[in-house]
Amino acid sequence: MVNPVPTVVGLDGALARSGLAVWRNGRITLRTIHSSPHEPIETRWRRICGQLWPVLSSHCVVVVEAVFKGAKGRTALDLAMTHGIIRYGLHGRAVPFAVVENHQIKQYATGNGSAGKQQMEDMARVRLGLQPGDDHQADAAWLVAMALHRYGRPMCDTTKAQADVLGRIEWPQWTLEVPQQ
Repeated sequence: MVNPVPTVVGLDGALARSGLAVWRNGRITLRTIHSSPHEPIETRWRRICGQLWPVLSSHCVVVVEAVFKGAKGRTALDLAMTHGIIRYGLHGRAVPFAVVENHQIKQYATGNGSAGKQQMEDMARVRLGLQPGDDHQADAAWLVAMALHRYGRPMCDTTKAQADVLGRIEWPQWTLEVPQQ
C-alpha cells in the first residue's frame, strides 16, 4: 500500500485577491488568485475554488483565514458567501480544516496581533525563508506554518506567546505522517 503524500494548504480567501499556499514534499508554493469586482460573484467563486480543489489530496488539511469582520454591506455578504462555499466544498470532500482569525495569524507571525501587511510579508521572508509576492500570499504561508507547527513540524522558532496562539484554535484530528522512502 502506498502512503499518501501529506498536504497542508493555507487559504487567505478574499474577493479580489486570495492567497494560496501549498506545502507538499517539504516545499511551499505560493500563488495569488485574482478576480475582479466587476465579475459576477459566481465567477469569482469558480476562480477561487478552481484553484483550490485541484491541490487537495487524499491526506490533506486546510487552514482558512476567517472572514474579515470589518467588511460592510455587499462586500460582507459576498465574503461570507465565498467562505461558505469554500467550507461547504471542503466538508463535502471530507477534507479536514481549521479556521483562524486574522489577529491570530499576525500574533503567531510577528508577536503582534495588529501587525501590518508589510510586516507580515517581511516576517515571511525572514522567519520562513519565503518570498511572498503580496500580503495575501504571506498570510496563506503563515497559515501553513501554523498548521505544520500544530502537527509537529514547525517551520521556525517561536516565542511561548506565539506558540500559545495555536492552542486557541480548533484544529481537526489529523496527523502529519510523511511516507517512508
